[in-house]
Amino acid sequence: MKKIFFCLIILIDGFLPRISAQQNSEAEIKKIFSARIDSFLNVFMQASELKKPGTDVYSEEVARTYESYFLPDAKVYYEMAPALLDGDRDYPFFLKFSSLKNYISKIKTYYPAGLNQNLIQYAVDYSKLNSGSFNLILQKTVLGTSSNGYEFKNSDTINIEIKAENNLSEFKIIRILNLGSEISILNDKDNDLVIDANDKCPDVAGTFSDQGCPPSAENRASSYIGIQFNYGISENTTIDGPKKAGLGYNSIIDPTFKMSPVTVDDNNSNRYGVTLQYDRFFGRKRIFGGSIGVSYQYFETELNMQEFFVEFHDIDKFGNDYRRVVRSKSVIAEKIKMSSLMIPLTIKFKKKLFSKGGIFVDAGVAFSLLLSGSGKANASFNYEAIYKLDNSLPTPKFIYDTNVTPGISDWLIQEDFVNSLNGNNAAATNSYFVEQKSNGFDVAVKKEVDQSSDFKLNPAVVLLFSGGFYYTIFKNAEVNLGVLYMSESKSKDNSSGYKLTDKTGEYSSIVNGSDKLDFQSIGIVLGLKFSLK
Repeated sequence: MKKIFFCLIILIDGFLPRISAQQNSEAEIKKIFSARIDSFLNVFMQASELKKPGTDVYSEEVARTYESYFLPDAKVYYEMAPALLDGDRDYPFFLKFSSLKNYISKIKTYYPAGLNQNLIQYAVDYSKLNSGSFNLILQKTVLGTSSNGYEFKNSDTINIEIKAENNLSEFKIIRILNLGSEISILNDKDNDLVIDANDKCPDVAGTFSDQGCPPSAENRASSYIGIQFNYGISENTTIDGPKKAGLGYNSIIDPTFKMSPVTVDDNNSNRYGVTLQYDRFFGRKRIFGGSIGVSYQYFETELNMQEFFVEFHDIDKFGNDYRRVVRSKSVIAEKIKMSSLMIPLTIKFKKKLFSKGGIFVDAGVAFSLLLSGSGKANASFNYEAIYKLDNSLPTPKFIYDTNVTPGISDWLIQEDFVNSLNGNNAAATNSYFVEQKSNGFDVAVKKEVDQSSDFKLNPAVVLLFSGGFYYTIFKNAEVNLGVLYMSESKSKDNSSGYKLTDKTGEYSSIVNGSDKLDFQSIGIVLGLKFSLK
């Protein structure tokens, strides 16, 4: 404390009338400094009313005097310019922080009779005086009647940050901060923001649009029926894909088996839907409610498997055991399409922000029933065969050989082997396979597969979340525009026995060999709703 006042003595040299540290006590210095603060507050509080003493008219001259107590870039909070005066009835007593010029402009516009400032008490914070500034903590009340008739009272506690210049002989305000504010309307006894003189129901809180009375039934619709369209703009699909343990190929030769994981190309995804729904809101303000409806959703995307190779035991049409070889000759691309019927149940929030519109938020679930699903492949496969004749038997016959490498005497109906015999003549190799096919052996080389395959998934629960804006276009109609998020996990009762492809040209959708598909979608939603009387 002694160090602080020692610094104070040095700083105020020239401000106090030639008082030295040796001649005066700290109490005397503080007394003289406090007297100057008292004098400053007296003229400042008078100027802050922005009117000449004894008048009730805003004064430009007093406003300029008031402004002279501030630094050019000073900031203040709008102590008597609540958001209500700018038409904000949802946050009526919100006080902004801005430049001094803006504050004076607001007071000039909204308070033609100026203000009444009443200082209750104040305290001084000298902790920053050694850097040439100090703080005044003021507790006061402010009264004023706005141009539209509101009689405001603000019980205020503020912090005035002051820069002391010219050896502490001149005070300039840096900024005014709000420490506590309790603003009220003296001529609005039911606190509905409609002054008593204009309030047709002064004893009951109402709304501005109903002149202070509770809203009538026809102005607060509780039920709506509407139609809503959604279109996906971002999709994220995952699928677990077939597993070796679930395949129906008999006695697979493990060392040669290859099956790549299934990936999803959501760049080729497409989702859209339409929903009919009934909304019901509750309570006097009709902010919260719920809805039920029926929705049709269409979705398509592309699944990809890079490689598939399997060798297994099979029996041909002649009853011969042999090794069946199926290998992919291209990336297996499958376009899946699904159509679902959903029953959405949501809770709703709706908040009016301006005269004709506001925001809405919906969250809930939908029970999804798959109406149809199909996958169409775009791929090519080799269907090959390896026959091994067992001559050691009393009656020689073909058997299934599980050795990874076929024997030198085995009959190989395989593309690579035939190519090695005819000098890699693709036409000759294809003719050989066509010939064997005509002889009854189910073989083919580079067989294109482009057929569709149906699948069926179990019912699922979909998570829904949407939010956006609504706007009233007619008395009983409004449009909604927002964002829709959907998350869905579909499962399939997949028993063992799945074969991606077996006979030449046959194909079963990758979905049929999968246990689970997960979908996440973000899209836009556009709706039209009509209120029900």
